[in-house]
Amino acid sequence: MEEPIPNSPSEFRRFIDEVDAISTSTNSDKRIIVHCWDGESQCGLFCVVASLLQKMKMEEEVSVVNAVRMVQTRRKGAIPNLEQFQFCHDCVLDYVQSVNIYANVAADLSD
Repeated sequence: MEEPIPNSPSEFRRFIDEVDAISTSTNSDKRIIVHCWDGESQCGLFCVVASLLQKMKMEEEVSVVNAVRMVQTRRKGAIPNLEQFQFCHDCVLDYVQSVNIYANVAADLSD
């Protein structure tokens, strides 16, 4: 069975940012529970992309392969196809492009 991917990396990124904002505004020591019908095929995508984005914000570098492997150690069916794997890459690329846009605007303002 082919698992669908979201329509837009930027919209998916904004969704993850909204979840992060809600979780940090309520209480930082509470965990987020992610659930789909089988516990891996769709929520695995959320977990991998959220992990990648968090790591990008903190360390400014990521490995999509390592992030997928980390989630797959607990959920073998996470990221079950090439389309979801590519979508993870697309979300990271979208994040990098959005940060670069802000950096270019800030550089232009300081000139």
